[in-house]
Amino acid sequence: MTATLRVDEYELEGLELLWLKVVGWKMIAVVGVLCAPGYDMEVFAKLRTSLQKIPPYLRRNLILLDDFNCPDIDWKDMSAKQPRTRELLSVIKEFGLFQRVRGVTRLSLVRQVNILPKLTFSNDHCGLHCLVKVWTVNFPTPPKPIWVLETGCQNNSVKKWLAWT
Repeated sequence: MTATLRVDEYELEGLELLWLKVVGWKMIAVVGVLCAPGYDMEVFAKLRTSLQKIPPYLRRNLILLDDFNCPDIDWKDMSAKQPRTRELLSVIKEFGLFQRVRGVTRLSLVRQVNILPKLTFSNDHCGLHCLVKVWTVNFPTPPKPIWVLETGCQNNSVKKWLAWT
């Protein structure tokens, strides 16, 4: 994660990552990952490389949003048939991630990729818009001290201090 919001090229070849750092009550890193079925075998090793850039003390506040396209994972015993998918399970164990949705969520789409509609975009990264509203709390300013001097007061140090300010 860097201080810049725009980059000229992808961080890693063959893997689309979207990093978002949310700073509020505590800092949260949100990572969006898209992994198409045709990606290379080292795709999850590349994901590990990217996740290793996060300092260890920030990894407990990591949210990973993903579309990994790995229907061969058995979430009950955390096993997989393909070496590529076993690498994903290794990354999950290494970084202490957990799966909120266990199982295939789009069974018909996973089994029949050819039924997806043909979409045309000039740039697929312009379709994502994020709106983050940040505001600061207006705490009331504390009252300024008020000095009350009686007429005929002999305290010259207070008079000098007031004259100086």
